[in-house]
Amino acid sequence: MPLLERERDGHIEFVRLNSPKTMNALSTALCAALDGLAAEIEADVSIRCVIFTGSGRAFCAGADLKERKTLGPVERWTYVVNLNRTLRRLDSLPVPVITAVNGYALGGGLELALIGDYRIAVEDAEIGSPEARWGIIPGGGIVRLVRECGPSIAALLSFTAERYKASTAQGWGIFHEVVSDETSLEAQARAVAKRIGANAPLALRAAKRLVRGVDEAFMANAMNLAMEIRAPLDATEDCSEGLAAFAARRPPNFRGR
Repeated sequence: MPLLERERDGHIEFVRLNSPKTMNALSTALCAALDGLAAEIEADVSIRCVIFTGSGRAFCAGADLKERKTLGPVERWTYVVNLNRTLRRLDSLPVPVITAVNGYALGGGLELALIGDYRIAVEDAEIGSPEARWGIIPGGGIVRLVRECGPSIAALLSFTAERYKASTAQGWGIFHEVVSDETSLEAQARAVAKRIGANAPLALRAAKRLVRGVDEAFMANAMNLAMEIRAPLDATEDCSEGLAAFAARRPPNFRGR
């Protein structure tokens, strides 16, 4: 079963993350598939808009914590670096992106949702940045939330580590639109993509380049700072305890070391 289900509809590339058993968690294999997709989109000027959505009950549950639990501190950090590189590459795609959030968008999954230039969700979708429950922080998540919604929303999500409904997130600017069900979600995403896809391909790429270029210095500096602050946490006892607690489905016992 392919990790990405893809469909070309005229000038639109429709992409569905297709690992429902893991809630489309961003495993090493899925990140590699997304990297390959990004390379194709970068090179193919016939693609004018991309839609990302998920299969099953999640858009994307974020990092693959079961995979991370099997890794040592150095390997964990390599995983984090590769994951952040993939998300950064998707964030820099040269064409307009629509993220159609069909369910949970948590941690890195929320970051993936935030790469969308137009973001739409079903009303029962939930978003969150739960990393503090695992002894780490949502480094890239905080940066993207600050960019899209401001520091107060980034603080709320990263400090509470709680989930919030799509309707609440819409009020914060995380979503542009919330619809009733997945049928409406896909229909609306495709309708917006078709309007975008009717426009000149070079003009669309130029507009996207400018939109992203305006905040490129902020993103580069902020992501470097996020990685610097985030890096030491993978080697802490609290991080190991958070991952163990997640796997055992029990509350963590953090000790601040």
